[in-house]
Amino acid sequence: MTGKNRSLVLRRIVRSDGHRRADDYNVIHEDQTVGRIYRKTSTTKESWVWTRTGECVPTGGHPDGLGEAIAAFRAAWEAQG
Repeated sequence: MTGKNRSLVLRRIVRSDGHRRADDYNVIHEDQTVGRIYRKTSTTKESWVWTRTGECVPTGGHPDGLGEAIAAFRAAWEAQG
């Protein structure tokens, strides 16, 4: 996830017990967590959730795939200015 002057990196979340979920990521910008993207496991259909946090009002969505979640997060991030 890179672009202009606002590079974004997905980093798998590691719980305090060392456990990692394959489909659970923090979104990192300049060593700061600015959001999260994860796959919902409570549905029979693949569904992802993305949230953006930080100085702006949190926003989010529920796209069907990881690629769509990344694109939606990117669009919201770039709209922030």
